[in-house]
Amino acid sequence: MGYYNKNSILKEKHTVITFSDFLTEKISGDFAHVIASDLFRDFPFNEEFRIYEHLNFYQIFKAERKLLFTKTIIVNRDRERSDSVTKETQLKNKVALNNQYGVLKEMLSLFKYDYLEFHEEKVLSNLIKRTFILGIALGKYKENDLLKKTAKELNIKIPFVYEIIYNMKLGFILQKILFLYSIIKNSIFTK
Repeated sequence: MGYYNKNSILKEKHTVITFSDFLTEKISGDFAHVIASDLFRDFPFNEEFRIYEHLNFYQIFKAERKLLFTKTIIVNRDRERSDSVTKETQLKNKVALNNQYGVLKEMLSLFKYDYLEFHEEKVLSNLIKRTFILGIALGKYKENDLLKKTAKELNIKIPFVYEIIYNMKLGFILQKILFLYSIIKNSIFTK
């Protein structure tokens, strides 16, 4: 409820929210959804990823454009449980890196032009840079060549240090740094 009350869009008891609100990160987090079943036929969950259901919800939100938000707590999640699927998003291993990389690539594929339509070049730029750095860490240099081309077409500059790591093919070192960073970050924030 604290998050709802701090977010200017969500602080009212009922409000209309949009696909743009989610895509541009004005709203984030988990919500319980009531959605017509025919929308799920049009946008089935991508079973390649155990989590990251926002990929599917964003497609539904885009198709519908407007959603009714009701500020009511109906679920209380415990993310500290040892079996919490949220922990799978922590970049502590190669599977987590691969999943997040795949999801970010899918976000770019599905919504690249929507970011531009909503004048969210900065959010798009950050998405491309995050995808690029994970691609380096995974040794996906050929795939990153395509990403560099996309960035250039969109006038997005890949940071010079990323270019150096990319050109020197130092992804294996970057991977270890990402694992260590994630472990430290998550141990600090869970205490």
